Amino acid sequence: MSSSSVPYPFQFDSLKENTPGSRDGQTTDCTLTLKNVRGAIPSIQASRLRSLMLEAHNDPTKILAHACTYDGLSSRLVEEAGFPMVFLAGYAVASSYGLPDTGYIAMAEMCDKIRDVRRQVSLPIMADGDTGYGSPMNVKRTVESFAAAGAAGVMIEDQQWPKRCGHTKGKSVVSRGEAFARIQAACDARNEGQDIFILARTDALMHGWEEAMARAHEFKRIGVDAIFVEALPDRDAMTRCAEELDIPVFANIIEGGKTENLSAQDLAGLGFCAVAYPWSLVAAHLKAVRSALDGLKQSMTTGPPPMILTYDEVCEGVGFNKYWPTTAPTSTRNTSIAMADPIWTRAGHAIAKVLGIEIATADETVYAYFEHEPTAADWIRGYTPSVAQVRRYVWNLFPFLHWIGFYNGQWLVGDLGMAYAELAKLPPEYGLYSSFMGVLIYWFFATSKDITIGVGSLLGPGGMANPA
Repeated sequence: MSSSSVPYPFQFDSLKENTPGSRDGQTTDCTLTLKNVRGAIPSIQASRLRSLMLEAHNDPTKILAHACTYDGLSSRLVEEAGFPMVFLAGYAVASSYGLPDTGYIAMAEMCDKIRDVRRQVSLPIMADGDTGYGSPMNVKRTVESFAAAGAAGVMIEDQQWPKRCGHTKGKSVVSRGEAFARIQAACDARNEGQDIFILARTDALMHGWEEAMARAHEFKRIGVDAIFVEALPDRDAMTRCAEELDIPVFANIIEGGKTENLSAQDLAGLGFCAVAYPWSLVAAHLKAVRSALDGLKQSMTTGPPPMILTYDEVCEGVGFNKYWPTTAPTSTRNTSIAMADPIWTRAGHAIAKVLGIEIATADETVYAYFEHEPTAADWIRGYTPSVAQVRRYVWNLFPFLHWIGFYNGQWLVGDLGMAYAELAKLPPEYGLYSSFMGVLIYWFFATSKDITIGVGSLLGPGGMANPA
């Protein structure tokens, strides 16, 4: 849950449309109507993103203003703050690797980031595809790969590779023909495969207004969903761009960059459907980390480190509040015990009472076994041999062993050995002997394999054949 008290200022009708589905695991029939689909294979998220863009394009009071992100946590925080979309921008993603936006990262790194973010957010994800990382064939593969990774949109541009931030020095653009081939490849990937929103970017304004507009108009004719003319200098240029192209247009605001820093509401009034803030979270990250490090150094000779956030706030921020419910034990989860002989069953019930698990009987089975998933509430740590291996080891070494291991922070060998001895009406020495042998076996495996062992097995004189 977001701790922000500041509401997102623009409201979209498209966000109110929910996709029905089954949440109880039962099969059900559902009918989906996806608006504004362009690809051969419809995509719910691409449909949502395109619908949002068109809604903003047709309403001058609305704009998709969004902070660009660089990983799963920053993207989740953006969603928690109420933003309607996520944009994995090249500048921000490169910074997460400690690198400048000068072509160091490529398709593989971006696909990894898309998948990471897709697991964390429910919002449509726009991803920066830079130049497409090669020829038109590579552009097509990039767009297809982004869509498969979970992106709802992709931006392809006309810079030379290695590309760089459009507000920094040293950039250059490819020829018109190569630029058009890239955009055609991107649209072909969408039209022939999974739907994805195509944003075409041109940096050709460095060669004059006419060159930038010529490229933008051809991008529109080819079939892109939106256009981004990089580094428009001022309000007049922005107004002229939106009017001439008559298609959803993007803006980006870099604090102190080449474009006049207008408010998102002003940009909406000029005809822009979206505005990105690619530097905001990067700058916040740099400032916050440097400040925290300075505060930590200052505290080293004066007292405890400064409390930036409370323990609970940090745990909630990184997602523990969503993790803990998934680890709650259930009556049928993690563990099963199979037994046939009545004596073994009685002992098994005692064991089950200690462990808090459920008994299941099975014919022609004279041993108990445990099948554990690693959860916080029901946990067996370390190496778990197969039942056959355990039976063979124990039969050959110590036939009266019942339980060895370390469970949920407590030694259980003594309790379980004595519980079995009592239920089976055996002398107490039997349980003590079993527990003692359990410790020896545990020590043997732990020292010989250099690991911690958690093994469950009920073995004894109750008719079990010597395993092969």
